[in-house]
Amino acid sequence: MAPPRIWPQELYLPQLDVRLLHREGLLFSGSSLRLSWLHLQRECEIFVRGDQLLVTWGRGYSESVEIIWRQGTLGGRYPSLRCPNFQRSAALIYGHDRFFGCRVFKPVAYRCQSESRYDRTLRRAGKLRERLGWQRGVIQPVGQRPFYMNRTTFERITTQIDELTHQALGVTNKRLEWTIHGLEGRREDAHAVGSTAS
Repeated sequence: MAPPRIWPQELYLPQLDVRLLHREGLLFSGSSLRLSWLHLQRECEIFVRGDQLLVTWGRGYSESVEIIWRQGTLGGRYPSLRCPNFQRSAALIYGHDRFFGCRVFKPVAYRCQSESRYDRTLRRAGKLRERLGWQRGVIQPVGQRPFYMNRTTFERITTQIDELTHQALGVTNKRLEWTIHGLEGRREDAHAVGSTAS
């Protein structure tokens, strides 16, 4: 059996999201901006020239990324970027070394693909709680039914939240038991070592 492929998470790569640039109104010709990824200590400058983004990295490396404008179903138009390496359109491209590429160019794992089952349970419960207008977190108090939500929908979602909370607290309980047993074992080992030394 071949070893599993380890792909970088999207969290650890610089991302260029054309949807965000479009939403902020930065995709007009002649505009420029500086993007910084503080957690990665990377930054780049972007210049918009017609339907091209000229991306310049700090060390003098630069490349051109084409903007593709598509017609929306209900009117208007929206942008996407053409991957310089695979010539496919993508809303997000990632910085790899000195150039940008899409998710296919250098396989990038989604954040949720590297989560443990426990983290996934907490995230799902948090999303459901947000849908009800409640605070995230399985130990937060339960709120009221939103006035716009059907009672059966509310009951279905709260049942799902209860199941996920039960799963998460069960895992937390097991982890605490392991920690307590581990500490007791260390205390017994330390006591045994101390008694043999004297």
